Amino acid sequence: MQLNERIEKAWLSEGRYRNTYQRLTFTENGLEIGNGTVVVKLARDEWDRPALVIDGEEERILALLSVAWEKPIPDWVIDHFRSAGRALSKGEITQAYIHIAYTGLQPLMPDPETLRLLFFAEGFLDAGISGNEIRKAWGLGKYNQNHYPSGSRQGGQFAPKDGGSSDNRQKPIPQGNIILASAQADDTNAKKERFVDAHLADAQRIADKLGVPVENILGLSALESGWGGENPGARFAIEANNFLSLHYPIAGASGYVLTTDGKVKVARFNSYADCLEAFANKYGNLARGVSDPAKFASILQNAGAYGINRDGTKVPSFVSDTASTIKGLRPVIARRSI
Repeated sequence: MQLNERIEKAWLSEGRYRNTYQRLTFTENGLEIGNGTVVVKLARDEWDRPALVIDGEEERILALLSVAWEKPIPDWVIDHFRSAGRALSKGEITQAYIHIAYTGLQPLMPDPETLRLLFFAEGFLDAGISGNEIRKAWGLGKYNQNHYPSGSRQGGQFAPKDGGSSDNRQKPIPQGNIILASAQADDTNAKKERFVDAHLADAQRIADKLGVPVENILGLSALESGWGGENPGARFAIEANNFLSLHYPIAGASGYVLTTDGKVKVARFNSYADCLEAFANKYGNLARGVSDPAKFASILQNAGAYGINRDGTKVPSFVSDTASTIKGLRPVIARRSI
């Protein structure tokens, strides 16, 4: 069954019967709008306080808001969500709603097609389609956090809708890019399934050793290895069992291979398990006990271990890409434990 069909079936069977929120509303799941569409997810911080999950989720949040209000939503609204999250963690729910009101987002009309669009957008996001791909399909511009300084009123001045009518209800589900993207999502899901099946047991041993969720280990190694060498140009997992971009020399390596320019020695390992063990020995103490995906990635990047360009600058998308990959593996891993 294609992705579009699966989401449509879910909408007809239960999505349309959920509680409807015309305003952004705090629930046990997070900040919701429409028929239970979770715009900003809720988690618990290290002190067991409610916390809005925003870091690494900005593109997703803005995509859902843009679909809901049928216009490009600028990135400065994220600042208000962060302020709302801080108030929420202190138990100041009224203050949190005040910060949400500062976004200027008016109540939605409970139009069935708008609610259905939102449900589909959330389903596409959960399937691995990017927020920018969704916005492109709906003609709602693109999220670019570097376009203007964060927090400026010019932030997020996106491209206008790509022609056509602004009435999305005349064409509830954009067909061109989303159909292509849903096929890509199915392929991505297949990669996830194969990667988890092949490496879950080895990753679990290292995760237990470091006191982190197994998806942190799997997600980082999937991203660094191009899903075990499946992505074009990602050869080191295949040629050297190196899933974590580890350079030579390093304890546990059996040799090395060279990058295409011949300038960098990439460590070779006898197995995926050996590669993880080398990573744990070299970098494990940096992120020991860190569960949050974005914090896990940020610690590694700040230490210069990952997400660093050759000129020494940080790769801007490393933390968000790693966090997204980690989170995307959670449902696959959960199905293995059922």
